[in-house]
Amino acid sequence: MSPPDLDTPRADSAPAPAASPDAFQVIVVVGLSGSGRSTAAAALEDQGYAAVDNPPLSLLEAVALAARESSARAKTRGLVMTLGAPPPSEQGLGGADQIAEAVANLRWRSELRVTLLYLDAEDAALLRRYKETRRRHPMAGAPNLEEAVQQERAALAPLKAQAEVSIDTTTLSPHELRAEIADRFGAPQQARLTVSIFSFGFKNGAPRDADLMFDARFLANPYWKPELRSLSGLDAPVAAYVAADPHAAEFLERLTEMLKFLLPLYESEGKSYLSVAIGCTGGHHRSVYVAETLARNLRAAGWSPKLRHRDLRPPQSNGH
Repeated sequence: MSPPDLDTPRADSAPAPAASPDAFQVIVVVGLSGSGRSTAAAALEDQGYAAVDNPPLSLLEAVALAARESSARAKTRGLVMTLGAPPPSEQGLGGADQIAEAVANLRWRSELRVTLLYLDAEDAALLRRYKETRRRHPMAGAPNLEEAVQQERAALAPLKAQAEVSIDTTTLSPHELRAEIADRFGAPQQARLTVSIFSFGFKNGAPRDADLMFDARFLANPYWKPELRSLSGLDAPVAAYVAADPHAAEFLERLTEMLKFLLPLYESEGKSYLSVAIGCTGGHHRSVYVAETLARNLRAAGWSPKLRHRDLRPPQSNGH
C-alpha cells in the first residue's frame, strides 16, 4: 500500500498500513507538563535520535520524512518529537484530538515506525515540581495550579490510552528517568522483548505503569528483626531470612515458570516492553530479594531483564 499524500484525510475506520521492515523510528513524546518530557527527549537524543521540540502539528509528517531522508547522512537512529497540548482549534478539536490526529497521520506512513511515549506523574509530584521551578503552567486559564493540573490530565487522558509506552515519573529523578529511557530505547542488542523488573514499597504507592504486579508481603518480614532492619534484600542475612520462609522457594519457582511461559507469548504478539513489579511494605527487604532472585532466574532461562529497586534509598533504617 502506498502512503497517502501529505494532508490527505484518513478514513477513521481504515487501519494504518504495517510499517516496512526498514522503517524509520519516530518517537512522539507527550504527557503532563512537569512529567519530564524535556528530560526524556534529551535522553533519547543521547541514544542517537534527532530531537525536535514542539513542531507545529501540521508539519509533523514533513519533519519526520525530512529526518528520515537525512538519517544516513546525519547518522541518527530515528527522530524524537516532543509535543505539548495545544489550545483548542477553531474547528473545536481539543489538544489531545489534534495530537492524536497528527500521530495517526504519521502511522499511515509505512516508511515510519511510530511509538507514542506518554509521561505521567501523580498530582503531588507535579505540583511540587512547578512550585520549585516557578514556571507558568500552560493551562493558564485555570483558577489555580491544582485545577490546571487536573484540566491537563483530563485533556490528555485519550493519548495515554493510545500510547505504546507509558512511564510514571513520580518517584524518578532526572537521572533515573534517563536510565529508564536508555533501558527501553537504547541501541538494540537483540530483537527480543525488553523485560524490566523492579521492586517497590506499597507504603510509597503502587506503580501505575507496571504490566504485571506481584505482592510479596505474605513472606516473613525481616523488618521485625532488629539486626536485619537496617539492611536490605541485597544483603546476605536478609536474603537468607526471606529464603528460609517455607513459601518463598515455591513462590519464586511458580513465578519464574509463569513468566517463562508468558514472555514468549507477549513477544509473539509484538509487545516490545514488559514491566514486572514486585512489592512489599517498604520496598527494602522482601521485594528486593524476590526481584533479584527472579531476575537471576530469568537470566538463567536466556532472558536479559533490566533490574531496578524503586524505593531502595540509603540509609535503609525504616523500610520493611
